[in-house]
Amino acid sequence: MSVDRRSRRTDDVGMIEPSDRSILQRHRHRYRLNDTCVALFDAVLGIVERSPQPAIPRPRKILLANYGHLGDIVMSTACLSVLRKSFPDAAIGFLVGSWARPVLEGHPDVHRLHVVDHWFMDRRPESRFVKAPRYWRACAAVAKELHVERYDVAIDLRAYMPNAIPVLRMAGIPIRIGYTKVGFGPLLTHPRKFVYRRKHESAVQTDLLEVLGIPKLVRDKAEFSLPFSEVGFAQARLHMDGAGWSGKQYRVIHVGASVPVRDWPIESWRALAKRLITDGHRLVFTGRGLRDQRLIGQITHDLSNCLSTCDTLSWAGLVEMIRDAELVYSVETAAGHIAVAVGTPVVAIYGGMQDYRHWAPRPGPTSVCLSNIVPCWPCFTYNGCGDEKCLAGIAVDDVYMAGEGVISRCAN
Repeated sequence: MSVDRRSRRTDDVGMIEPSDRSILQRHRHRYRLNDTCVALFDAVLGIVERSPQPAIPRPRKILLANYGHLGDIVMSTACLSVLRKSFPDAAIGFLVGSWARPVLEGHPDVHRLHVVDHWFMDRRPESRFVKAPRYWRACAAVAKELHVERYDVAIDLRAYMPNAIPVLRMAGIPIRIGYTKVGFGPLLTHPRKFVYRRKHESAVQTDLLEVLGIPKLVRDKAEFSLPFSEVGFAQARLHMDGAGWSGKQYRVIHVGASVPVRDWPIESWRALAKRLITDGHRLVFTGRGLRDQRLIGQITHDLSNCLSTCDTLSWAGLVEMIRDAELVYSVETAAGHIAVAVGTPVVAIYGGMQDYRHWAPRPGPTSVCLSNIVPCWPCFTYNGCGDEKCLAGIAVDDVYMAGEGVISRCAN
């Protein structure tokens, strides 16, 4: 993964990426109050409960937990690949939110899926006063379900809000592994302190597997895994046949991020699309929801060789559409992680709300990440500043050249 030097600009002053030390200090400052509150909470909780730390036998049934959204779960499949190699006879379960179920349904390495929607991650248009009680009621039911499965080991993969630690404790799973950054550390039998080191999120997750005795050499070889889907392939082919593009190359453009502050400007997308079409490329636009439909409509208005699949592809269809693409252009969303998982070259466009080294598509020969380094980069905020020069300042030429560069690199 790289950040193109030509994109490291403000309006008229060239900027270079801050040092690791500066970024780590900014991260510590941003979360200082949160970390202090969590430490106080866990100190009180530790008075009434302190889990013992038993020896870990060779696991027979392992539960992974991640309440994250689609891209987070794609990255979690790296843990599946490591566990399958290390414990080929173990059954692996997975606890996720309902929104992430499609990523793992039918996965050959997942023995059983368990579902509960955490109120913090639930994007339904309801008040948290409605979501939170519903979540805690669901926790009791899923804890019974987990108890019946008799898992030996449970690993909560999230270092950030929210974690599933209380549910793992309610289920009585004897070995409970996870990070303590957002609380409930005393409920873990094998707690790990999370220290931000600008690691990729997939490495943050696989680091937890060290507790099971899995060496770093094995963990470093973790691979994302999204199995091929015949149904998804047929769905993607149907769209291509309908456009008269059967058997022809195309590039995928995913314009909509999970929140608008992570969107690249419409005029930039439109300029890139025009340039690619002039070069003779066919463009498939992917997305979901009314906002993505509107964005795609504005970008593709009056343009030829554009196909919108917004709201018409299932998860499996999206994966297979990306698997068969020549190249993917994406903002900060799951599409970039899918591309890495299936081996398709990807250009990821990231702002400075978070550190690209942590959340962008995993580094490798098939991925490149562009971000505009401004003085406040990264700010470690969810809602941005309203200005977002870290995104708006990414030049169309840089995105275009990054795409041609990664295609050339993959061809050699």
